[in-house]
Amino acid sequence: MTKVSAGTVNEQLGAVQAIAGWGYHNGLVPEDATWADPFSEMRLEEDQSERAPFDAKDLQTIFDAPLFSERKIPVAAQGDAGVWLPLLALFGGSRQAEFAGLRVADIREDENAHYLCFGME
Repeated sequence: MTKVSAGTVNEQLGAVQAIAGWGYHNGLVPEDATWADPFSEMRLEEDQSERAPFDAKDLQTIFDAPLFSERKIPVAAQGDAGVWLPLLALFGGSRQAEFAGLRVADIREDENAHYLCFGME
């Protein structure tokens, strides 16, 4: 059996907590029931990541690579995704894998901007 990290457990508990809270705030819990958030104290202690954020020198090294400086796309980069995913991750603050899962339907727009909608139908 695969072991799940404490961070994953906490993320899933947070999702269940959000659903329970939504139900309470939208009248799905009877008014005469005493409400206490059963998930508020159910978090596991997480190890701190030992990874440091990229500094300016790291970013310079990454973006001086031929992929960006000469537009030489490696075969394994899967075409333009190899260029755009690192840029989206850098400026969007998410992992490349999260951006890679997006579909055209996940892009929304209004009169002022375009938005990426993660995990929305």
